[in-house]
Amino acid sequence: AKESIHKTYFPINFHTLDFLDARIVLNEDGESFTAEILNPEPNPIQPIHQLSGRYCFFDNYVASFIGMKQTG
Repeated sequence: AKESIHKTYFPINFHTLDFLDARIVLNEDGESFTAEILNPEPNPIQPIHQLSGRYCFFDNYVASFIGMKQTG
């Protein structure tokens, strides 16, 4: 899920988040998560403080996905 955060955040703000720069909470429904950005880009192109995503299991794999509509 943290890789999904990076792949969503970086192309918008051109800032690499370190592993500890986001906190993930798995939601009780078992298929979604929320990510709080703890250390965002100081002067972001688009401020992002929270992201929501989905995840699923398939055999021995876990897939995660974040989709967001870019404004502007």
